[in-house]
Amino acid sequence: MMYRSFIFAVIVFTSSLLGFSAVSCQMLPYQQQIAITAASSHRGASAVKEIVEDAHLNSLVGGLSSTYNLIRLVAENADAVTNASTLTPALPTYNVSRLCMDHTLAILKAVLEKETWAFQFFDAAGKLPAGLLEGALIWPGSYDECRDIIAVASRNGSAAQAPMFHGKYCMATVGIPTNSTVPPAMIPGMTSESGTNIAYGLCVPSSCTEADVTELLYTVMFMLPPTVVQVKNVSCQEPTYWDGRAIFALCLCAFFALLLTAGTLYDVLVYRFLTQQVEHISAHDDDGPTDFQGGEYKPLISKNVDDATTRETFIQNQNVFLRVIVCFSLYTNASKLLSTKVTSSQLSCVHGIRFLSLSWVILGHTYAFSMALVGNPLRLAATIKTVAFQTILNATYSVDSFFVMSGLLLTYLFLREMKSKGKVSLAKFYFHRFWRLTPAYMLILGLYVSLFKYFGNGPLWPKDGAEYNYCKDSWWKNLLYINNLFPSAVPGNMCMGWSWYLSNDMQFYIISPIILFTLYKSAFAGLSMIGGLILIHITSTAVLYGKYDFPPNFPADITDVQGFTLVMEMFDKVYFKPWCRVGSYAVGMAIGYALFRSEGRYRMTKWQVVVSWILAAGFCLCILYGLYGYYNGNEWLTPKTTIYASLSRIIWSLGLGILIFNCVNGYGGMINSFLSWRLFMPLGRLTYCAYLVHPIIMYAYFLSRRQLIYFTHGTFVIYYMAFLVLSYMVAFVLSLTFEAPMMGLEKIFLK
Repeated sequence: MMYRSFIFAVIVFTSSLLGFSAVSCQMLPYQQQIAITAASSHRGASAVKEIVEDAHLNSLVGGLSSTYNLIRLVAENADAVTNASTLTPALPTYNVSRLCMDHTLAILKAVLEKETWAFQFFDAAGKLPAGLLEGALIWPGSYDECRDIIAVASRNGSAAQAPMFHGKYCMATVGIPTNSTVPPAMIPGMTSESGTNIAYGLCVPSSCTEADVTELLYTVMFMLPPTVVQVKNVSCQEPTYWDGRAIFALCLCAFFALLLTAGTLYDVLVYRFLTQQVEHISAHDDDGPTDFQGGEYKPLISKNVDDATTRETFIQNQNVFLRVIVCFSLYTNASKLLSTKVTSSQLSCVHGIRFLSLSWVILGHTYAFSMALVGNPLRLAATIKTVAFQTILNATYSVDSFFVMSGLLLTYLFLREMKSKGKVSLAKFYFHRFWRLTPAYMLILGLYVSLFKYFGNGPLWPKDGAEYNYCKDSWWKNLLYINNLFPSAVPGNMCMGWSWYLSNDMQFYIISPIILFTLYKSAFAGLSMIGGLILIHITSTAVLYGKYDFPPNFPADITDVQGFTLVMEMFDKVYFKPWCRVGSYAVGMAIGYALFRSEGRYRMTKWQVVVSWILAAGFCLCILYGLYGYYNGNEWLTPKTTIYASLSRIIWSLGLGILIFNCVNGYGGMINSFLSWRLFMPLGRLTYCAYLVHPIIMYAYFLSRRQLIYFTHGTFVIYYMAFLVLSYMVAFVLSLTFEAPMMGLEKIFLK
């Protein structure tokens, strides 16, 4: 078995051996050559020489030579090698199944017979790529070619003794230890301070398990010095079968499809039939079909009433069951979603800001989510220094825009309600928010967790879905909106990682009545409480940045592994936490109060308008491009970083708040006209669902890719536009079929 294992390793991984041996010769290689590239620019020839002297190339070249000779020996003497007793006595013994071994020998014999399918096993394996020094650490090979291979009996029957089998695609991750700084920290999971990981595609017989491949890789690695290459992980793509959670999710979708069909048919056919009857009878009898109310007869449906009003009147006259059914009418819900009618209580410019903010979120995520699959990540080293790329690096402020709008709208509408009715029901207040967010949120989470693994396939496709353990241990944290309070670095704590924003927003909403009731009774006391929230934001952020010495944003040097580690820790300790994000929400509340008091009629002099716009533009541009010097070599010490991190989100929020205040009070000019464009109204309504689904769409595309992405801005602009459009298309379907019906049900429940 020892020699059979060795034969398997030599034959099936011929390209692997050549590739790894070549890498080993260059790649202590790879990372040291990266260092050489940097050293050539900064430290001169002496540094280059020092690095090369540490490469231990002599032993590695010897390993390559031995590997090549061994491959040739096996290829020329396959049967003899099988029975050899003195080939390589020093080889360790590994556990490999007999069937896997037999199928491997069948491949060897078929290669000697020049069978095409046998050569495909080698052709489909990953190869040493070009652009290695630019960070190409994933060598996927040809996934589809491997999966399509069918082993058949050769012409002379040399493979007749082996059962037929197919190709199975596996991705092996091997580690190359190094003491040098590893550049591709932009590649999550592929690099660390201890070394570089290389993901390598392999094509093996379908009878081989992950354990078989792992053991055989260890056999291959035995040929190389143990400090050079280490097997980290092997993952093989297996056939996917429908499980119970997926079947339940599909049944749930079918149930909603039935409700949508029933609601739409009832709304369209029954309503329109009765309307036609009314119009026909009214042509002959002015009274039409009547209902006796208050001692006189009144038409059930008046043909002189607006169509939407008529439909609402007709629906309100039905029993609860029929009203529930009509909530699922695609016809009615589509008319509401696509409506561009402006009401007096709407702040029209908010629709445009909401859409543009989510567009900015999607832009940032397009770059961030793809970094693991970029074949030339080191190209980013120059790109991040440009002025234009600052909008990508600072895309996190788009989330603060949402916090500002959320706090602003809540305060403005709450105080208007208090003014008109004198009270607000807290039960309805909390129920409305929970019902507004949760049904769509939980449905998308459930479908995502249950069905995502069936969305695609590929060399990097997660065979058990994109979430750890199907969110079994964390879904309840999402339901209670507390998942942002747990350490995100712990697997299973953060299901749907981007949902941290919803938890923060809900937590701010829960505490808001204390401030809003106070603000309505006493402006000074209420504004003091808002100021207290801003102070909590500034203080907590400053303390954490001072304690952990976090960078102001992503590291200026993408070879800084420690810097990226600190950024990930910053996200966990600062970025996701409500006490470090509440400042933007509080600024929004203050602007909302100002709008409530001004009622859209605040008068400013010409110079006040000019100064306010200078402040708004200055605040936002200062934050958007304020780190340009940091990314171009200016050192930021801890005090400067702490001040920037503590105040930057407050300053951005103030700039946006001034913009909204000016637009609502009539000083927005062309900016307000653009932001109030009626096309933004339906897009703004779809923003919530688009936020929930856009990362899923990105995951599905990027993880199903067969090859790496070559980074250019043109490529990513196309990706961005595609993700933006597709996210809103999917959001429209989800909002039409689920979110809008839930909002209709809320009206029935509250009545």
